Amino acid sequence: MFPFFSDPFFRQFFGNQGQIPREQREHALGSGVLGSPDAYILTNNHVIRHATSIKVMLSDTRTFTAKVVGADPQTDVAVVKIEGKSLPTAPLGDSSSLRVGDIVMAFGNPFGLNFTVTRGAVGALNRSEGGIEDIQNFFQIDAPINPGNSGGALVNVGQVVGINTAILSGEGGPGGEGGSIGNGFAIPINMAKHVMGDLIKNGKVSRGYVGAGVRSLDEGLARAFHVPDISGALIEDVTPGGPAARAGLKDGDVIRKYNGQAVTDSEELIALVTETNPDTVVSSTSCGMASP
Repeated sequence: MFPFFSDPFFRQFFGNQGQIPREQREHALGSGVLGSPDAYILTNNHVIRHATSIKVMLSDTRTFTAKVVGADPQTDVAVVKIEGKSLPTAPLGDSSSLRVGDIVMAFGNPFGLNFTVTRGAVGALNRSEGGIEDIQNFFQIDAPINPGNSGGALVNVGQVVGINTAILSGEGGPGGEGGSIGNGFAIPINMAKHVMGDLIKNGKVSRGYVGAGVRSLDEGLARAFHVPDISGALIEDVTPGGPAARAGLKDGDVIRKYNGQAVTDSEELIALVTETNPDTVVSSTSCGMASP
Protein backbone atom coordinates (compact mmCIF):
# COMPACT_ATOMS: atom_id res chain seq x y z
CA MET A 1 0.00 0.00 0.00
CA PHE A 2 1.09 3.55 -0.70
CA PRO A 3 -0.07 6.15 1.82
CA PHE A 4 -0.20 8.99 -0.69
CA PHE A 5 -3.04 7.24 -2.56
CA SER A 6 -5.36 8.39 0.23
CA ASP A 7 -4.38 12.02 -0.32
CA PRO A 8 -7.11 13.87 -2.32
CA PHE A 9 -4.47 15.62 -4.41
CA PHE A 10 -2.98 12.35 -5.67
CA ARG A 11 -6.37 10.60 -6.01
CA GLN A 12 -7.40 13.05 -8.75
CA PHE A 13 -4.61 11.51 -10.87
CA PHE A 14 -4.64 7.90 -9.71
CA GLY A 15 -8.30 7.35 -8.77
CA ASN A 16 -8.76 4.40 -6.41
CA GLN A 17 -5.56 2.57 -7.29
CA GLY A 18 -3.94 0.92 -4.31
CA GLN A 19 -7.19 0.60 -2.40
CA ILE A 20 -8.88 -2.70 -1.73
CA PRO A 21 -11.81 -2.87 -4.20
CA ARG A 22 -15.22 -2.84 -2.61
CA GLU A 23 -17.73 -5.55 -3.37
CA GLN A 24 -20.00 -4.49 -6.20
CA ARG A 25 -23.61 -5.60 -6.31
CA GLU A 26 -25.78 -5.19 -9.36
CA HIS A 27 -29.52 -4.64 -9.18
CA ALA A 28 -31.96 -5.40 -11.98
CA LEU A 29 -35.66 -4.73 -12.31
CA GLY A 30 -38.38 -6.82 -13.86
CA SER A 31 -42.05 -7.61 -13.49
CA GLY A 32 -44.18 -10.62 -12.72
CA VAL A 33 -47.73 -11.96 -12.52
CA LEU A 34 -49.12 -13.36 -9.27
CA GLY A 35 -51.50 -15.77 -10.95
CA SER A 36 -51.98 -18.37 -8.25
CA PRO A 37 -53.52 -18.28 -4.76
CA ASP A 38 -50.60 -20.49 -3.73
CA ALA A 39 -48.30 -17.48 -4.27
CA TYR A 40 -46.60 -18.67 -7.43
CA ILE A 41 -45.47 -15.84 -9.69
CA LEU A 42 -44.89 -16.02 -13.44
CA THR A 43 -42.04 -14.00 -14.89
CA ASN A 44 -39.31 -14.26 -17.54
CA ASN A 45 -36.30 -16.49 -17.21
CA HIS A 46 -34.05 -13.61 -18.26
CA VAL A 47 -35.39 -11.53 -15.35
CA ILE A 48 -34.17 -13.97 -12.68
CA ARG A 49 -31.43 -15.84 -14.56
CA HIS A 50 -28.41 -14.38 -12.78
CA ALA A 51 -30.13 -13.37 -9.54
CA THR A 52 -28.61 -14.33 -6.20
CA SER A 53 -31.60 -12.90 -4.31
CA ILE A 54 -35.07 -11.84 -5.44
CA LYS A 55 -37.32 -9.26 -3.83
CA VAL A 56 -40.97 -8.96 -4.88
CA MET A 57 -43.07 -5.85 -4.29
CA LEU A 58 -46.82 -6.27 -4.69
CA SER A 59 -49.24 -3.60 -5.88
CA ASP A 60 -50.13 -2.91 -2.23
CA THR A 61 -46.37 -2.23 -1.64
CA ARG A 62 -45.84 -5.30 0.56
CA THR A 63 -42.38 -6.72 -0.09
CA PHE A 64 -41.36 -10.37 0.05
CA THR A 65 -38.27 -12.45 -0.51
CA ALA A 66 -38.91 -14.94 -3.31
CA LYS A 67 -37.34 -18.25 -4.21
CA VAL A 68 -37.00 -19.69 -7.70
CA VAL A 69 -39.24 -22.72 -8.32
CA GLY A 70 -37.95 -23.37 -11.81
CA ALA A 71 -37.08 -21.81 -15.14
CA ASP A 72 -37.38 -22.77 -18.80
CA PRO A 73 -34.86 -20.96 -21.03
CA GLN A 74 -36.46 -22.35 -24.21
CA THR A 75 -39.63 -20.31 -23.67
CA ASP A 76 -38.08 -17.67 -21.35
CA VAL A 77 -40.62 -18.52 -18.63
CA ALA A 78 -39.73 -18.76 -14.94
CA VAL A 79 -41.72 -19.31 -11.76
CA VAL A 80 -40.86 -17.86 -8.35
CA LYS A 81 -42.71 -18.24 -5.05
CA ILE A 82 -43.36 -16.04 -2.07
CA GLU A 83 -44.94 -16.76 1.31
CA GLY A 84 -47.87 -14.60 2.27
CA LYS A 85 -51.61 -14.36 2.93
CA SER A 86 -54.47 -12.47 1.26
CA LEU A 87 -52.41 -11.99 -1.86
CA PRO A 88 -53.93 -10.11 -4.85
CA THR A 89 -53.98 -12.62 -7.70
CA ALA A 90 -54.66 -12.00 -11.38
CA PRO A 91 -56.93 -14.36 -13.36
CA LEU A 92 -55.07 -16.20 -16.13
CA GLY A 93 -57.18 -16.24 -19.29
CA ASP A 94 -57.22 -18.10 -22.61
CA SER A 95 -54.77 -16.63 -25.10
CA SER A 96 -56.23 -18.63 -28.00
CA SER A 97 -59.17 -16.20 -28.03
CA LEU A 98 -56.95 -13.18 -28.76
CA ARG A 99 -57.29 -11.63 -32.22
CA VAL A 100 -55.41 -9.04 -34.23
CA GLY A 101 -56.77 -5.61 -33.33
CA ASP A 102 -57.82 -6.54 -29.78
CA ILE A 103 -57.08 -3.82 -27.24
CA VAL A 104 -54.60 -4.88 -24.55
CA MET A 105 -52.84 -3.31 -21.59
CA ALA A 106 -49.27 -4.00 -20.51
CA PHE A 107 -48.47 -3.88 -16.78
CA GLY A 108 -44.98 -3.57 -15.37
CA ASN A 109 -42.14 -1.43 -14.07
CA PRO A 110 -40.55 0.26 -17.10
CA PHE A 111 -37.29 1.98 -16.13
CA GLY A 112 -38.22 1.41 -12.48
CA LEU A 113 -41.52 3.32 -12.69
CA ASN A 114 -43.51 0.96 -10.47
CA PHE A 115 -46.97 -0.29 -11.46
CA THR A 116 -47.17 1.39 -14.85
CA VAL A 117 -49.95 0.54 -17.33
CA THR A 118 -49.76 1.21 -21.08
CA ARG A 119 -52.41 0.56 -23.70
CA GLY A 120 -52.31 -0.62 -27.28
CA ALA A 121 -53.46 -3.26 -29.71
CA VAL A 122 -52.45 -6.72 -30.83
CA GLY A 123 -50.55 -6.22 -34.08
CA ALA A 124 -49.95 -9.85 -35.04
CA LEU A 125 -50.19 -13.42 -33.77
CA ASN A 126 -47.70 -16.27 -33.96
CA ARG A 127 -44.65 -14.07 -34.43
CA SER A 128 -41.33 -15.90 -34.63
CA GLU A 129 -39.04 -13.24 -36.08
CA GLY A 130 -35.86 -12.19 -34.34
CA GLY A 131 -34.63 -15.42 -32.79
CA ILE A 132 -35.71 -14.25 -29.32
CA GLU A 133 -36.07 -17.74 -27.84
CA ASP A 134 -35.88 -21.37 -28.99
CA ILE A 135 -39.65 -21.89 -28.91
CA GLN A 136 -41.35 -18.87 -30.42
CA ASN A 137 -45.04 -18.09 -30.81
CA PHE A 138 -45.35 -14.51 -29.68
CA PHE A 139 -48.07 -11.90 -29.75
CA GLN A 140 -46.84 -8.67 -31.31
CA ILE A 141 -48.22 -5.63 -29.52
CA ASP A 142 -47.88 -1.86 -29.79
CA ALA A 143 -48.67 -1.12 -26.14
CA PRO A 144 -45.40 0.57 -25.12
CA ILE A 145 -43.13 -1.76 -23.13
CA ASN A 146 -39.59 -0.96 -22.10
CA PRO A 147 -36.76 -2.41 -19.99
CA GLY A 148 -38.37 -3.36 -16.67
CA ASN A 149 -41.62 -4.54 -18.27
CA SER A 150 -40.22 -8.05 -18.84
CA GLY A 151 -42.32 -10.66 -17.06
CA GLY A 152 -45.29 -8.35 -16.62
CA ALA A 153 -48.90 -9.04 -17.51
CA LEU A 154 -50.52 -8.44 -20.87
CA VAL A 155 -54.23 -8.04 -20.07
CA ASN A 156 -57.36 -8.18 -22.20
CA VAL A 157 -60.82 -7.60 -20.67
CA GLY A 158 -59.68 -8.25 -17.13
CA GLN A 159 -57.69 -11.44 -17.76
CA VAL A 160 -53.98 -12.07 -18.29
CA VAL A 161 -53.47 -13.25 -21.88
CA GLY A 162 -49.70 -12.94 -22.13
CA ILE A 163 -46.35 -12.31 -20.44
CA ASN A 164 -44.44 -9.30 -21.81
CA THR A 165 -41.03 -10.50 -22.92
CA ALA A 166 -39.11 -8.45 -25.48
CA ILE A 167 -39.10 -5.31 -27.60
CA LEU A 168 -37.84 -4.30 -30.97
CA SER A 169 -35.78 -1.27 -30.06
CA GLY A 170 -33.73 1.29 -31.89
CA GLU A 171 -30.61 -0.38 -30.48
CA GLY A 172 -29.70 -4.02 -30.59
CA GLY A 173 -32.81 -5.52 -32.19
CA PRO A 174 -35.16 -7.76 -30.18
CA GLY A 175 -34.59 -7.34 -26.47
CA GLY A 176 -32.14 -4.48 -27.06
CA GLU A 177 -31.35 -1.85 -24.48
CA GLY A 178 -32.93 1.00 -26.43
CA GLY A 179 -36.46 2.25 -25.82
CA SER A 180 -39.63 0.94 -27.39
CA ILE A 181 -40.37 1.84 -31.01
CA GLY A 182 -43.89 0.46 -30.89
CA ASN A 183 -43.26 -3.25 -31.39
CA GLY A 184 -43.21 -5.57 -28.40
CA PHE A 185 -43.61 -9.31 -27.95
CA ALA A 186 -45.51 -11.31 -25.35
CA ILE A 187 -45.62 -15.03 -24.59
CA PRO A 188 -49.18 -16.40 -24.89
CA ILE A 189 -50.51 -17.22 -21.44
CA ASN A 190 -51.56 -20.72 -22.55
CA MET A 191 -47.93 -21.56 -23.22
CA ALA A 192 -46.83 -19.91 -19.97
CA LYS A 193 -49.46 -21.81 -17.95
CA HIS A 194 -48.29 -25.12 -19.38
CA VAL A 195 -44.69 -24.34 -18.46
CA MET A 196 -45.72 -23.05 -15.04
CA GLY A 197 -47.64 -26.23 -14.25
CA ASP A 198 -44.70 -28.45 -15.18
CA LEU A 199 -42.20 -26.35 -13.24
CA ILE A 200 -44.35 -26.39 -10.09
CA LYS A 201 -45.07 -30.11 -10.32
CA ASN A 202 -41.76 -31.47 -11.61
CA GLY A 203 -39.21 -28.66 -11.52
CA LYS A 204 -38.73 -29.12 -15.27
CA VAL A 205 -40.78 -29.01 -18.46
CA SER A 206 -41.90 -32.11 -20.40
CA ARG A 207 -42.83 -31.47 -24.01
CA GLY A 208 -44.38 -33.32 -26.88
CA TYR A 209 -42.47 -33.46 -30.15
CA VAL A 210 -43.35 -34.06 -33.78
CA GLY A 211 -40.71 -36.60 -34.75
CA ALA A 212 -40.14 -34.91 -38.09
CA GLY A 213 -38.78 -31.74 -39.60
CA VAL A 214 -41.33 -29.01 -40.26
CA ARG A 215 -41.17 -25.86 -42.31
CA SER A 216 -43.52 -23.05 -43.23
CA LEU A 217 -44.98 -22.77 -46.70
CA ASP A 218 -44.52 -20.11 -49.33
CA GLU A 219 -46.45 -19.83 -52.58
CA GLY A 220 -43.97 -22.02 -54.46
CA LEU A 221 -44.15 -24.82 -51.89
CA ALA A 222 -47.94 -24.60 -51.76
CA ARG A 223 -48.13 -25.12 -55.52
CA ALA A 224 -45.56 -27.91 -55.48
CA PHE A 225 -47.39 -29.85 -52.76
CA HIS A 226 -50.91 -29.12 -54.07
CA VAL A 227 -52.00 -27.06 -51.08
CA PRO A 228 -54.70 -24.39 -51.65
CA ASP A 229 -52.84 -21.65 -49.74
CA ILE A 230 -49.75 -21.12 -47.60
CA SER A 231 -51.39 -21.99 -44.26
CA GLY A 232 -49.97 -25.04 -42.54
CA ALA A 233 -46.68 -26.75 -41.75
CA LEU A 234 -44.86 -28.98 -44.24
CA ILE A 235 -43.67 -32.34 -42.90
CA GLU A 236 -40.24 -33.54 -44.02
CA ASP A 237 -37.62 -36.02 -42.79
CA VAL A 238 -40.04 -38.16 -40.78
CA THR A 239 -38.18 -40.02 -38.02
CA PRO A 240 -38.78 -43.79 -38.23
CA GLY A 241 -40.74 -44.96 -35.21
CA GLY A 242 -41.40 -41.41 -34.02
CA PRO A 243 -44.79 -39.81 -33.28
CA ALA A 244 -45.30 -38.53 -36.82
CA ALA A 245 -44.45 -41.92 -38.34
CA ARG A 246 -46.74 -43.76 -35.91
CA ALA A 247 -49.55 -41.37 -36.87
CA GLY A 248 -49.06 -42.23 -40.54
CA LEU A 249 -47.61 -38.89 -41.60
CA LYS A 250 -45.21 -38.87 -44.56
CA ASP A 251 -42.79 -36.45 -46.13
CA GLY A 252 -44.81 -33.94 -48.14
CA ASP A 253 -47.85 -33.91 -45.87
CA VAL A 254 -48.98 -30.47 -44.75
CA ILE A 255 -50.55 -30.18 -41.28
CA ARG A 256 -53.44 -27.72 -41.49
CA LYS A 257 -55.11 -28.40 -38.14
CA TYR A 258 -53.79 -29.70 -34.83
CA ASN A 259 -56.35 -30.91 -32.30
CA GLY A 260 -59.00 -28.82 -34.02
CA GLN A 261 -56.94 -25.63 -34.10
CA ALA A 262 -55.91 -24.13 -37.43
CA VAL A 263 -52.14 -24.14 -38.04
CA THR A 264 -50.77 -21.10 -39.84
CA ASP A 265 -47.09 -22.03 -40.02
CA SER A 266 -44.37 -24.32 -38.65
CA GLU A 267 -43.68 -22.16 -35.60
CA GLU A 268 -47.30 -22.37 -34.52
CA LEU A 269 -47.33 -26.15 -34.97
CA ILE A 270 -44.18 -26.49 -32.87
CA ALA A 271 -45.69 -24.28 -30.17
CA LEU A 272 -48.92 -26.32 -30.11
CA VAL A 273 -47.03 -29.61 -29.93
CA THR A 274 -44.70 -28.43 -27.17
CA GLU A 275 -47.74 -27.37 -25.11
CA THR A 276 -49.02 -30.96 -25.33
CA ASN A 277 -47.97 -33.46 -22.70
CA PRO A 278 -46.02 -36.50 -23.94
CA ASP A 279 -48.12 -39.61 -24.76
CA THR A 280 -51.22 -37.49 -25.38
CA VAL A 281 -53.32 -38.61 -28.35
CA VAL A 282 -54.34 -35.69 -30.59
CA SER A 283 -56.04 -35.33 -33.96
CA SER A 284 -54.59 -33.60 -37.00
CA THR A 285 -55.77 -32.69 -40.48
CA SER A 286 -53.33 -32.80 -43.36
CA CYS A 287 -53.27 -32.45 -47.11
CA GLY A 288 -50.69 -32.25 -49.84
CA MET A 289 -48.76 -34.50 -52.19
CA ALA A 290 -48.40 -37.38 -49.71
CA SER A 291 -52.04 -37.21 -48.57
CA PRO A 292 -54.20 -36.02 -51.47
